[in-house]
Amino acid sequence: MDNLGFDLGDFDFSGGRIGYGRYIGRRTYVTLSQELAGERGQKATVEYQISRDWKVESSTTSKGTSGVDVIWHKRY
Repeated sequence: MDNLGFDLGDFDFSGGRIGYGRYIGRRTYVTLSQELAGERGQKATVEYQISRDWKVESSTTSKGTSGVDVIWHKRY
């Protein structure tokens, strides 16, 4: 499944981001995005679904920042 998204950013519409995401396996989702204002940096994110309620997300930007998140999501 492919996704094309547009994020307007803050309420003052001073920026925004456009991105493309795609599953590259049953549990792995990759997103590439581009800022539309400011420094106009790029961001790459990889999300891996460990189980139904847990996933790990790793991201890096062209500005040199990166991070890893462990996310728990409970569906009721």
